[in-house]
Amino acid sequence: MNWRALLRLLRPHQWSKNLLCLLPLLLSGRWGEPACLSGALSAMAAFSLLASLVYIVNDLMDVRADRAHPHKRHRPLAAGLVSVPAALVVAALLGCLTVLVAFWQPEKARWWLVCYAVTALAYTWRLKTMLALDVVALASFYGLRVLYGGAAAGIPVSVWTLVFCLFLFFTLALVKRYAEVAALGDAPPSSEPSALRRPYRVQDRAVLLGLACAGANTSLLVVALYLNSPEVRAIHQHPQWLWLVLPALMYWLARILVIVHRGEMHHDPLVFALRDRASWAVLLWTVSVLVAAK
Repeated sequence: MNWRALLRLLRPHQWSKNLLCLLPLLLSGRWGEPACLSGALSAMAAFSLLASLVYIVNDLMDVRADRAHPHKRHRPLAAGLVSVPAALVVAALLGCLTVLVAFWQPEKARWWLVCYAVTALAYTWRLKTMLALDVVALASFYGLRVLYGGAAAGIPVSVWTLVFCLFLFFTLALVKRYAEVAALGDAPPSSEPSALRRPYRVQDRAVLLGLACAGANTSLLVVALYLNSPEVRAIHQHPQWLWLVLPALMYWLARILVIVHRGEMHHDPLVFALRDRASWAVLLWTVSVLVAAK
């Protein structure tokens, strides 16, 4: 058995998205409480297991389309490196492990996990082929990570945090679609364009980038309004330091939008961010400011 290909099937690089489960803990400043910390970490673990299961289901359903895609044809199932029976066994094992981890979490948290599972499977089955609804669904997945992490840690998630995440990840979902469409060029890689299971065309790039810019500006506005709200002063002893986060986010989002417009963006913005030193610098800066503001 090709163990390396089997690991790739799980897409472990995508687990970094599940750091969002720790966001309520980080923003609340309660990372010193063992119960909150363990709850947030268990949420991250359960979400990683469940997300890998969903990715396997997605790959099983998209094998034909992936083989016609310039990048996705290298995925383990599409390339024939992992057999369908092996993928099904791994998916079943991931499902059992997810249930085991979630069993020890609060009931409210488990419901958020179920909500994600149902929505993600609906996305794999149908929503990903629906114009505009696909990017709204992708943004919602990130919001569910935050809600689930907060529920597992016993920390309420503020409306400010949820709205910011929705607009920010709506922007990144649009960037992802823009990069995918731009990579196709003027001609589809297959004689059967419908096999690609994407509702966008090359001529939609201007609209996608315009919507991404609007989403980015809205997310920055939400941050600015939040920093001037009473809720900040109730949580942080030195809220004035938090204003240093805003220019860092402005820089990062502007840079992302320019890079994708140039056609230099990886088709998956997450992979780009993981390899991008500037993105890591912005993340470390933001975390440092949050710690200083506590």
